[in-house]
Amino acid sequence: MKRKNLAIFWCKFLFLIFTISLSFSGNLKANDFGQEFAIYLEEKVPLVLKRYDIPGATIALIENGEIKAIHAYGYANIEQEIPMVTDHIFRAESITKMFTAWGIMNLVESGKIDLDNPAEDYLTGWSFSDTEFNDREITIRKLLSHSSGLPFGIYNTYTPGDEGMPSLKESLSGEAGAPAAKPVQEPGTSFIYSNPGFGVLELVIEEVSGDNYADFMEREILDPLGMNNSAFYRTQDLSSGMVTNYDQNKEHVQPYIEPVKGHGELHTTAEDLAIFVAAWMENLQSEKPGRGIILPGSIHQLHSPEIKTAGMYKYFSDSYGLGHFVEKLPGGQQVVFHAGEGAAGVNIVCGIPEMGVGIIILTNSKTSWQFLASVLENWIDYLGVEWKGISHIFSMAKIVGWVALTLFFGASLCLFWSLTRGFLRGHRIFKPLSGPAQISRFIRAGLAIFIMGVWWGTSVKEILFWLLPNLSFWLQISLLIFSLLLLFSAMFAKESKNVNVKV
Repeated sequence: MKRKNLAIFWCKFLFLIFTISLSFSGNLKANDFGQEFAIYLEEKVPLVLKRYDIPGATIALIENGEIKAIHAYGYANIEQEIPMVTDHIFRAESITKMFTAWGIMNLVESGKIDLDNPAEDYLTGWSFSDTEFNDREITIRKLLSHSSGLPFGIYNTYTPGDEGMPSLKESLSGEAGAPAAKPVQEPGTSFIYSNPGFGVLELVIEEVSGDNYADFMEREILDPLGMNNSAFYRTQDLSSGMVTNYDQNKEHVQPYIEPVKGHGELHTTAEDLAIFVAAWMENLQSEKPGRGIILPGSIHQLHSPEIKTAGMYKYFSDSYGLGHFVEKLPGGQQVVFHAGEGAAGVNIVCGIPEMGVGIIILTNSKTSWQFLASVLENWIDYLGVEWKGISHIFSMAKIVGWVALTLFFGASLCLFWSLTRGFLRGHRIFKPLSGPAQISRFIRAGLAIFIMGVWWGTSVKEILFWLLPNLSFWLQISLLIFSLLLLFSAMFAKESKNVNVKV
């Protein structure tokens, strides 16, 4: 009996030791992750910046619901050789939508707004323009989830202090570049990413709170979170700490503001955004999601899928919640994120609340998407989770780009060889409107003109540059060469030389 009890004791003891060792090894693994990824950042990020010709970036990491590290790379200003530092200020662009959603939930919790009430119930002095659709179906929830039926739109930019900048209401009525905020399809039917929709939410916040949007957001959201280097106004202090932004030609983009703030006007730092993302999750001090500013239940609502994404957005994420892109992972966790892109600069914030981890990547270049995808892909790999995320579309684009480049250069070589041989043998004669095979030559000429027209007359060039900053130049060269050779082959008819010998 004693031996039996002793055996049971040792079994329990060994089981306890085994359990403790597992817990200890788990902590080691978490620490190893942070150390390993920090090494990756220090070694690889400067190389990736150089590969994609990006001036600079700041990256913040979150573990266990707390800021783990903040890194700065490259230059905030190339010409003046000002190195990037962790407290440099960036335009958050569309990441702002997450904050607007928090502002709305603040008013929901105070009983001033109901997510499922029509937005027009909270508006005075402005209403949706005449439309064939029922604007009573445009609810706060649908505006937050981009399912209101309102259109996509990009607002004009203005120099800070420009007295000619339209008001918020004028902008929502279509006087600032973007279409008027009126539905273009039945509200609630499908996803349309809408900046005007978040402009309407900005107006709702102002009407309900009786305060300016920027002041309300700073008082109710930014200040309580401790985001002390963030604002919706471009103040003198903010301007002095701003990075210099660069476009696709590496030209300076002058400082600008937009008349609508609720969709993309937050100015902030990597550290402040890390504070925000960390507030989505519980930390080691057992502080709850929302950090007392909004309730954990509100965080859950913001992060719950509301509608399937559509268009190009479906390649980034399956669903959109309330102001947040969300996607379920195979392991059951949920990725919550939002990107932001403006006239110059591309950024992303991303978190997996169940794992207590997050990452913030801010850049000062229009050509940064491939860089973001590369860093994000490596972060996901280090975490050991499965998520294609934004890296999927850029990986596919790279493959398609190389295939297209190979095909166009190959076709160009064949055409060049055929034309050169024809000229040398005297078989090619300039007959643009006559000669043999006129139909096929007209088709070739039309195809060449069509290719050049699409490339230089539409936004295809900009889209390819956005997807493939390194390859777009060579794709342009290959398309130009191929089109010109195709046009030459159409203009110079191929004739066979028959020699008649008289006897």
